[in-house]
Amino acid sequence: MSDQKQYLLGNKAKELLIHTTKLTMNTSLFPKAVRFTYSHELQNTAKAILKNVHAANECLFQTEHKKRLDLIKQVLDDCNFMLQLLEVCLELGFIDAKRCQYWTKMVLDVKYMSAAWKRKDGERAKKLEDEERQAKVEQQRAFIQEVVRNLRY
Repeated sequence: MSDQKQYLLGNKAKELLIHTTKLTMNTSLFPKAVRFTYSHELQNTAKAILKNVHAANECLFQTEHKKRLDLIKQVLDDCNFMLQLLEVCLELGFIDAKRCQYWTKMVLDVKYMSAAWKRKDGERAKKLEDEERQAKVEQQRAFIQEVVRNLRY
């Protein structure tokens, strides 16, 4: 992912965490009785999204592409979980439809950018793995040719 796009995704994830923290700390929206269920779960999920976006970006693609793709997948899983939590909070009346719509858009921005990143890196990883596989085949072919050559003499 280009630095500019990564910076944008990192900022979007950070904005999501800040927004989530501000709303879930508002006791007129989330009473203390649900602080350890919905409030903390939403905050922890938003923190995990930010953490994994940055962790994935820190992975060196050439050597850690599988780990990077796994982290991006975790971001997507966390986004999906957060969307489900928001739907539950809406249904339970903790947030109104307008807040839910805005919050959902923030999560979807991170989710769609992460999905595009995963798709592009997945294509790059496949190409890299194909090249590695081809190099191994060539190495084995050269080894077999050398063995056959040595058998003849």
